[in-house]
Amino acid sequence: MDVASDRVNWIQSSRLRLLKEMQERRALGELSKKEAQRDVAASAVQNASRELAMIQQHCSRKEAALYQHLMSLDNLSSAALDRHRLHTEQLAAEINSRRQMLD
Repeated sequence: MDVASDRVNWIQSSRLRLLKEMQERRALGELSKKEAQRDVAASAVQNASRELAMIQQHCSRKEAALYQHLMSLDNLSSAALDRHRLHTEQLAAEINSRRQMLD
């Protein structure tokens, strides 16, 4: 009877080892998947941050060009002022929108 119980114990031990190995492989696979997702998210944040910086630079250049243009005009109509103000507000809204996407 001892031989039979030893064999049953050995089979149970083998099954438990196999189950443990399967669980470890599954856990490693899930960890790998989570790490890949984290890397993708980090890359997306970096890209968005670079894009925001480029948009801010673009806005600054446009504002400077607009200011120079306004300074060069002798008679500036209120319609032209409104048009330039609207353009500046659109650029600011785009920057705020991109900034909110980062948050």
